[in-house]
Amino acid sequence: MTYKSTFDRIMSDPKRKQAFDKGYRKFLLSELRLALSQGDDTAVCELLMALTGTNMSPKEMTLNSFFQQLNQLGCGIILEHKRRGKHHELNQLTNRNQVQI
Repeated sequence: MTYKSTFDRIMSDPKRKQAFDKGYRKFLLSELRLALSQGDDTAVCELLMALTGTNMSPKEMTLNSFFQQLNQLGCGIILEHKRRGKHHELNQLTNRNQVQI
């Protein structure tokens, strides 16, 4: 006779699995934000891989691939000029457009 763990039993319920996945995604995004603020490149890469389902080593991570993965998550980065208060979405800059700040 095979036994299911408590976790496996809970995850077999679609509503509970959906709630778990949503909470886990929020957790991974908060960990990603923390890793970015601490400059932990390896953790950033691993968290992005977990969130997007891609497979990439930290050495393969480029700024462009980072932005592409953020875009997959529905996220973006906004640059703000501290003194002038101008905002620019970073995806504008990755399209090789010149943005005057």
